[in-house]
Amino acid sequence: MNYGLLGYVGGTLLSLQMIPQIIKIYRQKDASQLSLEFMMCNWLGLGSMSAYGFLNRDPPIYVPTAISWINTSILISQKYFYDYSKRNTQETTRIEEIQSPEQFPLSFSSDIPQRSHPVDILYQNQHRT
Repeated sequence: MNYGLLGYVGGTLLSLQMIPQIIKIYRQKDASQLSLEFMMCNWLGLGSMSAYGFLNRDPPIYVPTAISWINTSILISQKYFYDYSKRNTQETTRIEEIQSPEQFPLSFSSDIPQRSHPVDILYQNQHRT
């Protein structure tokens, strides 16, 4: 039996497993559900296994783990990119809300009705009966 073929088949399946996740994150533009700690451990482990396979001249180990390492690198990049974009968007929105002229008018406009004093409202309500 050709064990190298078995290694390539298993490695190919493991290499392809992250592609649906990469596509999903790209379409949704959101990577908030990914654990960065898990991805970093996976990235370091795959890098170590790739180096081990390469140093032992064992292509069924280093080829699929190198591809998986690249896929994990893409996921980590997406995590940083989309989380950074989301954080900047939220901060910009918050700053715009704080600086919004609608919340803090600098001058009174004729469009804004003048508010009555609560005593005036009470007095008006008593005389209407």
